[in-house]
Amino acid sequence: MKRTLLFTLLALLLALALVACGGAAEEPAVEEPVVEEPVVEEPVEEEPMEEVTEEPMEEATEEPMEEATEEPMEEETVAAEGQIYLMGADGLLSATFFDNVGEEGLGMYFTGPGQPETGDYEAFVASYEEAYGELPIQSFHARAYDAANMVFNAIEQVAEDQGDGTLVIDRQALIEAMYQTEHEGLTGTLRCNEFGDCASPVISIYRFQDVDAGVQGVLNNVQETFNFEQPDTGIGVVPEAPGGDLGQITIAAGAPIEIASLQAISGPVTNLGTDQVRGVEIAIADRGGELLGHPLQLSMSEDDLCSAEGGTTGAQRIIANPQVVAVIGTSCSGAGVPASEALSGAGILLISGSNTAPVLTATGYFSEEGPQRGEAWSYGYFRTAHNDEFQGRAGAQYVFETLGVSSAATINDGDPYTQGLTSAFGGSFAEFGGEVVLATAVGAEQEDMRPVLTEVAASGAEIIFFPIFEPAGNFIVLQASDVGLEMIQE
Repeated sequence: MKRTLLFTLLALLLALALVACGGAAEEPAVEEPVVEEPVVEEPVEEEPMEEVTEEPMEEATEEPMEEATEEPMEEETVAAEGQIYLMGADGLLSATFFDNVGEEGLGMYFTGPGQPETGDYEAFVASYEEAYGELPIQSFHARAYDAANMVFNAIEQVAEDQGDGTLVIDRQALIEAMYQTEHEGLTGTLRCNEFGDCASPVISIYRFQDVDAGVQGVLNNVQETFNFEQPDTGIGVVPEAPGGDLGQITIAAGAPIEIASLQAISGPVTNLGTDQVRGVEIAIADRGGELLGHPLQLSMSEDDLCSAEGGTTGAQRIIANPQVVAVIGTSCSGAGVPASEALSGAGILLISGSNTAPVLTATGYFSEEGPQRGEAWSYGYFRTAHNDEFQGRAGAQYVFETLGVSSAATINDGDPYTQGLTSAFGGSFAEFGGEVVLATAVGAEQEDMRPVLTEVAASGAEIIFFPIFEPAGNFIVLQASDVGLEMIQE
């Protein structure tokens, strides 16, 4: 009994002791470890988070994104954000171009001759529409009109009446009168210098923003106009004539005074030539169809085909007619180079309303040395169109200062006009602080423009300046989106 009681008491005391010990152990577990355990475990939570953000995310942002932005994203950014401008020139300011490109061309810019804003020009446009049933279809009609009237004035000045109704026109005297002319025309005051440049260059920047407006709508949508003063260098100076007598034209009583035109009147740029032929025809009509008591006739209308071959062939046909007093042409500078050489050699005056390549007259208008004869200069060649050194400068200034573009690609087609204008643009663009990151060329008859447009996309250029003709210009516009180049339209 005593032993049993003793064991019972001991078991009771042991149980009480265990209870007491258990209570003492619970207090620190609540007050200390429970609070400290999260603090100790915080690094455990941070470590996996660091692994998620620092290691996986670095791979995602540093490696793939660098490749995306440096290589492929350069092209994709242009397409996605629309960071490409397109700018053509006067060769594309044609009704057929806007009909052909439609909505794909909306937003495109152009450089070109400024359009007259006088009452006389409004009357001219009214006559044009009445005669041909439509508004002017290109941008050089007024310059062809002025060119014709300058020729008519010079004929009046030098023609000698023989007293029996016969006229004698000395070719040398006629050319010298043109070098010394001053004519108030539709396009302003025209004074020829010793190089054959007669115009005070007025260049406008146009934009295509209404698909239903047509070429006249574009010509009315002027973004900015640059009025350059014609340099005084060589104004009224008659250069030395080539050796030999240039001959005379004898026009019998009642016989017509014959004028010829050499224009692009077929093919994809027919509007350029046809528009100018119409300008000459209106100039003749405004004179009542006669001059100095003789009928005044456009007796020959040759096709320059906008090519060297066409210019050569057309010039030779005109030379074969000894009664042609002067020629209004050519439409294209590429035709003008051989045509001017041939006609000059025959002593026949040639004046163009749309040739703009610097090589035909003078280069270096913006140089320290001043203008010098162009490589293709010919005695007796004149133009009422601007020199492209001015057009290129206007385009470059607008692109750099107004559009805020600092990188450009240029595309020519190997023609003197397109080569001269892209060169003038590039030189001026560099002067303003821009960079031509790609200067390339296409064929005039080339249809697939994707390879060259892919080059443009890879170059990072913000604008393409392509002063080329149809149909090549059409294909550039229509195929740009195929390589991810989306034109800015706002």
